[in-house]
Amino acid sequence: MTITVRRSGGVAGLTRTWTVSATDGSSVAIWWPLVESCPWDAGDAVAAAGGSDRYVYAIRVDVGAEATAERDATVAETRLTGPWKDLVSRVRQESA
Repeated sequence: MTITVRRSGGVAGLTRTWTVSATDGSSVAIWWPLVESCPWDAGDAVAAAGGSDRYVYAIRVDVGAEATAERDATVAETRLTGPWKDLVSRVRQESA
């Protein structure tokens, strides 16, 4: 399983990407509950822009050898709360 978070926007319009991979059963067991806790079906509600010069987070979870998208969402900075914030923060921390 690979989790990729791409942040774009902001004042300078720069893009930054963080990626983590869970390659064995124990690491997947740690990451999967974080992935599943996010409201992936919220759709446009999480993608709604929150104003100028704000970040937008593209979050993608790929599973399997062919890297088929299991989960994919775009979350505005103003909507990055709760489980979304937990997942993004953890990916950023582990990717550093």
